[in-house]
Amino acid sequence: MNTTPTIEQIKETLVQELGVEHLTPTEQDDIITQMSTVILDRITIAMVAELPQSEMTRVDTLLEAGQVDAVQSILTKHVPNAQALADKIINETIGEYHATIEGLTEDK
Repeated sequence: MNTTPTIEQIKETLVQELGVEHLTPTEQDDIITQMSTVILDRITIAMVAELPQSEMTRVDTLLEAGQVDAVQSILTKHVPNAQALADKIINETIGEYHATIEGLTEDK
């Protein structure tokens, strides 16, 4: 089945990729949670952009009702490359994070 990653799966990936071991557990959790939310938002925006207009109102209604599984079903149906798209966004966001950190350390 072609599905988008859950926030928990995104967090697991971030723990492995961000290199935040030197931070306190609270700081690590804050960064991972914030990054996970940003990534999930970016994935959702990218996938919704690929939906046919006829599904947009339905998705809005389902999201307002908190029916995430129904939205997931629609996305899976209409975005056949959902996993590849999600992976691309995750990798891009992690790359942006590393570039930002690198830029901050070069400025010191």
